[in-house]
Amino acid sequence: MLDTNLMYGTSMGQLSTKTLEWLENEIAICTESGNIPIFAGHHSLLSHNPRFDFTYKLSNSDAVFEILPENNGLLYLCGHLHTQHFVQTDKLTDIVTGGFCVYPHRYGYIEISPEGW
Repeated sequence: MLDTNLMYGTSMGQLSTKTLEWLENEIAICTESGNIPIFAGHHSLLSHNPRFDFTYKLSNSDAVFEILPENNGLLYLCGHLHTQHFVQTDKLTDIVTGGFCVYPHRYGYIEISPEGW
């Protein structure tokens, strides 16, 4: 779990340098042991809609992509957009899920097995 909130009173998100270093290490440990890293934060890493990039996508998401291994199919879960949607690249699938405070209430299932998710 990543604390993506920048500061109280703003809806912008960003990861600190210390958190990026921690994340890089944790992803390396996970992938070297043959596992698929799954991580989560409030703000998205990828653009789900260009109208909602500002404040909904991490302001330093490029720094996150610099530390991700190539073609590894990582999974990232988020929710700031309050909608049900996913976007994929060769490095990452970014899944945003709806909020229970928004009607109609939507949720999704992710099945995880040794073959992947």
